[in-house]
Amino acid sequence: MAVESEGFETAVEFPGGRVENPVEIPKDQLGKAAEARLGDARFVLDELGRRGWNLDKVGMFGHSFGGFTAAEAMLDDQRIDAGMNMDGHLFTDLGEVAERGLDRPVFLYGRQEVKPGKTVEHSPFTDYDPTWGLFWKHQKGPKQSAVL
Repeated sequence: MAVESEGFETAVEFPGGRVENPVEIPKDQLGKAAEARLGDARFVLDELGRRGWNLDKVGMFGHSFGGFTAAEAMLDDQRIDAGMNMDGHLFTDLGEVAERGLDRPVFLYGRQEVKPGKTVEHSPFTDYDPTWGLFWKHQKGPKQSAVL
């Protein structure tokens, strides 16, 4: 099951043919965007459960802001058993996962340049990014990281 939030990173075509093209979300709107994506994740899990899908083994992954969303959704929803963050900054001003960690497995996956203390070049947050290291320090469940 894939979830794409409207107009963020890719164009989305809705039933009926309406297309929303990607737009850059202003930094002051990232909180609303995070809330919407977390709501999307809960909605999808609720609907899948309502339709009889087996939710005994659920994993969630995302790239960039989606990686943050996957980790933060795990903090909010115990139905998500494991997660993977690909190149995602773990926003401490929008969520708590970096400072609280999780009790379930998380895999941090990035490019060679993306590791604790290094720059995430595709992101607007190109200064020193300590959020992966902060998360690593607080993670209580199994953890793994890799770079390519």
